[in-house]
Amino acid sequence: MGAEPLEPAELQRPVLVAIVDRHAPARQIAPEEEQRQALATFIEGWGQASGVAPA
Repeated sequence: MGAEPLEPAELQRPVLVAIVDRHAPARQIAPEEEQRQALATFIEGWGQASGVAPA
């Protein structure tokens, strides 16, 4: 009553998923960093436009 051995494709699938998922955080972080930079630029410009020095 032992488990049947898995086919090579079945063994490879979880490994490939782990490799692909490893890059997912980088794809998420890049847009967040762009948003932070855009917000920082906006706030800096807003302060200059109102004559208030940035903190």
